[in-house]
Amino acid sequence: MSEQIGLPAAVEKVHSALEELQALVERANSSAVQTGDEAKLNLDDARNERVFGEAAILARIAQLGEEAMESIDTFSPGANYPIAHIKAAQAVDTKALARGIRSRGIYLSENLKYPQMREHFDWGVAHGSNTRIALELPIRMLIVDQKIAVLPLDLSDGMTGILVTKDAATVQALRALFETKWATATPYGSDNPKSKDTLDERDIEILHLLAEALTDKQISRRMGFSERTASSAVETVRRKLGARNRFELGVIAAKEGWL
Repeated sequence: MSEQIGLPAAVEKVHSALEELQALVERANSSAVQTGDEAKLNLDDARNERVFGEAAILARIAQLGEEAMESIDTFSPGANYPIAHIKAAQAVDTKALARGIRSRGIYLSENLKYPQMREHFDWGVAHGSNTRIALELPIRMLIVDQKIAVLPLDLSDGMTGILVTKDAATVQALRALFETKWATATPYGSDNPKSKDTLDERDIEILHLLAEALTDKQISRRMGFSERTASSAVETVRRKLGARNRFELGVIAAKEGWL
């Protein structure tokens, strides 16, 4: 099961994970021979494997999903993924969830504005996958059974090539990175009894002004009342939607269709 990590240790492990990742990517890239035949698997050693080409990458990830025995954890830092990639991910999750595999995924909050991504998140909730939303993510990453990690060889394009590693120290560091981000990410699809029936017209207007990134002072001018009243109105909306802060308020408002 996942380790519970204290904040100081977690911060240290995050830095360690990113250093390990950069070293692995540099070693893999420097030794890779980019030829037309590299669209298939390329074994480095017993712990590290490289896979090149979108079709081969999707097939390898599907295979890892089928071989999973306990858990699949993912960072998905992209936005508005192609339908083909969404369907491929759902195919993997369908089989894994049917076998009782725990699935956790963290996505960028930007995806909440795309209908096909919200549909994907809703699909995950309906099928038992756990999805959370974050403002930013460090890298695309997949961890299977807390023993195997999948990382991009090209940090700007996860479908160019991937590194599949079983190196215990690296996987442990990346697990710490995932757990740290998971603990602070916002759950998607959690039941919220304080929702639509509690917001009035002023609350909705406040949400739209916040979405424009206006300050309390600017909101007060737009709505014609004092800055103190504006601050109080924003706090009221935050409490009604059960948000911990203004960023989370925006995430919840977008998820529930207010924006």
